[in-house]
Amino acid sequence: MRSSNGAGTWREQPDSRERKGPASLAGANVNFIPMGLFIKAGASDLFWESIGKTATDVPALTWSNFLFANLLPVTIGNIIGGSIIVGVVYWFVYLRKSRMHRARDI
Repeated sequence: MRSSNGAGTWREQPDSRERKGPASLAGANVNFIPMGLFIKAGASDLFWESIGKTATDVPALTWSNFLFANLLPVTIGNIIGGSIIVGVVYWFVYLRKSRMHRARDI
């Protein structure tokens, strides 16, 4: 994708699929860890030989570790953090608005 910078010069813009950052990594745990678990459980010997490793080289990669040591704490943190941050922002915005109305009425 190309765009002008206003001076008549064109530069390449990254495609949305090429962007890096938190938004592009949002689904990493939900996608890549299960993929690794499926590979660990079902990959052929040829695969393991080609990478020079074995399934026993990644003992911490288990469904229970993924669910209870990763996904559950992250989900709880997102719920608590998101609700607190959104709540504080709304509280601040509406409290400020009500103070402004009171000051105008005086």
